Amino acid sequence: MLHHDCRSALDRTLLVVLLSVVAWGCSSEIHEDLDHEGHEHAVGDDDHDHVAIGVTLFTDELGLYLEYPPLVAGVEARFLAHLTLLASGAPLADASVRLELSGDGGQQVTLVAERAEVPGIFIPAGAIEDPAIYAARLIVDGADVRATIPIEQVLVYPDEARAHAAAEAEEVEEPADVTHFLLEQQWRIGLRTEVVERRTLTERLRVPGVVEVPQGELAVVGAPFDGRLAAPESGDLPRIGERVVAGQVLGFLDPPLSIGDSAAAVANEASLRGLELDLMGRELDLEARSVDVEQARIRAQTRLEFARAALQRAETLRASDLGTESELAQKRMDVELASREIEGALALAESVERARARLDQLRADAAIATTAAEVPGRAPLVAPIDGEVVEVGHVRGEAVASQATIFRLMDLERVWLVANVSEFDLAAVGDDLGALLEIPAFPDRRFDVVADLNGGVVSVGREVQPGARTVALRFAADNPDGLLRAGMYVDLQLATGSAAEAVAVPTTAVVTESGQPIAFVLLDGETFQKRYLELGPRDGDLVSVRAGLEPGERVVTAGAYLLRLASASPAEFGHGHAH
Repeated sequence: MLHHDCRSALDRTLLVVLLSVVAWGCSSEIHEDLDHEGHEHAVGDDDHDHVAIGVTLFTDELGLYLEYPPLVAGVEARFLAHLTLLASGAPLADASVRLELSGDGGQQVTLVAERAEVPGIFIPAGAIEDPAIYAARLIVDGADVRATIPIEQVLVYPDEARAHAAAEAEEVEEPADVTHFLLEQQWRIGLRTEVVERRTLTERLRVPGVVEVPQGELAVVGAPFDGRLAAPESGDLPRIGERVVAGQVLGFLDPPLSIGDSAAAVANEASLRGLELDLMGRELDLEARSVDVEQARIRAQTRLEFARAALQRAETLRASDLGTESELAQKRMDVELASREIEGALALAESVERARARLDQLRADAAIATTAAEVPGRAPLVAPIDGEVVEVGHVRGEAVASQATIFRLMDLERVWLVANVSEFDLAAVGDDLGALLEIPAFPDRRFDVVADLNGGVVSVGREVQPGARTVALRFAADNPDGLLRAGMYVDLQLATGSAAEAVAVPTTAVVTESGQPIAFVLLDGETFQKRYLELGPRDGDLVSVRAGLEPGERVVTAGAYLLRLASASPAEFGHGHAH
């Protein structure tokens, strides 16, 4: 196929001829040729040694890499439009494209690709009959993306020889440190690029830090005296990881008892347990009887309804002299018996309800007895704060010594971030005291302490630690998704108050090669150049670049590491397209 041949030519000659170079370099000569030559069409087979012309353009949403051969009037050509979604680095799939060309002599040509040949690649094709200089635009109509991409000039030559001559005249030597990486490969890894810009960066001081529990959010529930640990009314002691609220009774501590008191307490407890079991048995019997009574009532009601219906039929028959008086009397007796039966069922139901009320009273009395039987001097163990149980030191029934820790509670909804600033760096810390938080345990998470975590400075230490020669700077902040744990190491980037404008790129654009920082600049859609960088201060996700990049260049920000691997093994990458 033509595109495969063009890429093969690129691989053999290792050069790229951009449309803009051809257009501006040959415009006057082409006009002269068009004025003096006829519109003869080229004859013969396509020359497979033609160099592909490449155009790389960008909109806010799309990246376009358009490839086509040198164009000859009347000869069909295929325009390979590679379209990339800049936000994700993925190929555009669901769309149609239209290439509109307007010649300098009024010619109008439209070539259409209704759908992608493969995701990301659209091929409008056709012959352009008149040699001329055309202004072109590519119109993209997608489900989620619509764009019009202007293309400055497209040259159509009158014959094959002119096309050859123009291509050979514009051959350029490939720059150093170039890597070819096909768009199909870029899409597979989600490669993304951004324009290099000058930005205002705040120089930051990077310091180690640690997560602390805020003052008032750590509490110990201890034993006020020697005693035995008892469960709360719920029956279970709180478990580690369980959240409790301030004022909640976590358990009880019973004081030591004499031998006689202990024996009496055991006897009372046994008696109460027996009473509880008896009450449970009575409740079960009562529930069973209640079911039987209800079923008897339903049966009696049904028989009464049938008896009344039978009596009505008997009365009707007797009025027509079709029934006997004895039959009528029997039906009346059946109704009377059914009525008495329903009355008995209702009386039983009332008896069950009275029994239920008496049982409820017995249970209330048992509860009072249980309260009265509690150990004298029992002390409730109350949670002083809202928080999570992080330690349970004893089990139910265990003897506990006075002042022993029974529960430890902690609330980490908000935390303190303690930055340990060297005394020699204190002068560099700005008045704004903002900070960026990095968590080594979660390297993909980074937060602005003030903007993201509703944070602020709690205190600036007044003491210098003798050994480390550091001062503690404390920030209070929300705990994002519960990631932060007490004692966890973190890194804090403190604003120094020194801001400057500099060329800057995202930190993801920078990778290292033999210990030296590098980045990759896009030269055209599938060609990248490695740049060695001299880096300056870093501000969050941005790093300043003192040398190696210029504003307006487009640098790889996602996929740079894999591109570095490709540059180290160029034979494995950059082969011709398979379409």
